[in-house]
Amino acid sequence: EGFPEPVSIVMPCYNECKAIGPAIDSLLKLNYPKKMIEIIVVDDKSTDGSPDVVKKYVQKYRNVKLIINERNSGGAAEPTNLGVKAAKFKYIAVADADSTPEKDALRKMIGFLQTDSKIGGVTCAVLAKPSKTFMQKLQEIEYVVIAWARKLLDLVDSVYVTPGPFALYRKKTLIEIGLFDTKNMTQDIEIVWRMLSKGYKARMCLDAKVYSETPRKFKHWWKQRIRWNIGGNQTMWKYKKLVFRNGMLGAFIIPFFAASMFLGIFGLGLFIY
Repeated sequence: EGFPEPVSIVMPCYNECKAIGPAIDSLLKLNYPKKMIEIIVVDDKSTDGSPDVVKKYVQKYRNVKLIINERNSGGAAEPTNLGVKAAKFKYIAVADADSTPEKDALRKMIGFLQTDSKIGGVTCAVLAKPSKTFMQKLQEIEYVVIAWARKLLDLVDSVYVTPGPFALYRKKTLIEIGLFDTKNMTQDIEIVWRMLSKGYKARMCLDAKVYSETPRKFKHWWKQRIRWNIGGNQTMWKYKKLVFRNGMLGAFIIPFFAASMFLGIFGLGLFIY
C-alpha cells in the first residue's frame, strides 16, 4: 500500500433521514487518515429532515460539510456536481446516502488512480445489505453475480459503469470531461462512456466492497429497473455514432450493453407471459 492521497467524498442525498446517519458513520470509520478525508453531503432539497441529521455531524466533525441545493433537481447528478466543484482534494469518491462501504474499500481502490493517469474511474463490488424480504434475497444473489461479471469485463478493458454506492474518480478528469450529465437517469453509466470516448479507462476492484440498500417490494424494484432501462437507452442513443469506433467502447461495450438490455427485456416479457 502506498501513502494514501487526500480524498473528498461527495454524498448526494434526498429524503434519506433514516439511512444518512449510518452512511456517514461508515465513511468516518474508513481505514484512512481522518485529516485526509472530507465528507461533503449535498442535500437535494429534502423534505424529511435529512439536513437536520447531517447538521449534527457537521457540528461534531470538522471534516463533514453540508451543502443544500437551492432546488430539488430530481436526480443525483446535479447535487454530485455541486459537491465535486466544492471539493478541495484532487481525488473524489462518490457515495450513496443509503450505502456503507467496508473500512478498507477506499485504501484498496485509490491505488488504481495513483498508478495510471489514464484511469479516470474505479468501481468496487456493490453488494446488497442483509435481506429482509424474498425480493431482497433474490437481489442479494444478483448483486454477487453482477460483481463477478464486472470483474470479467475489467479483464478486457470493458467496465462500463461506476455505480453510485461507492466509486472513485480523479477531480481533474471529471472537470475536463464536463461532470455528470444532469439529463441522464443513469449518470454513473454515462460518465464512464464519456471517459472511455475521451481515451480514459475505468477499473473494477473486486476486493473492495460496499453494501447498498435494495428495494423491498416488487413495485419499488420495478421502478428502479425502469429507471435503469431508460437511462441505459438514453446513454446508448447519445453514443450510437461510436458503434465499432473508439476502441472497446464501440467494439464491445455498446453492442454488449445493447444485447444485454434486449435479453433482459425479452426475458422479462417471457417470464410475464
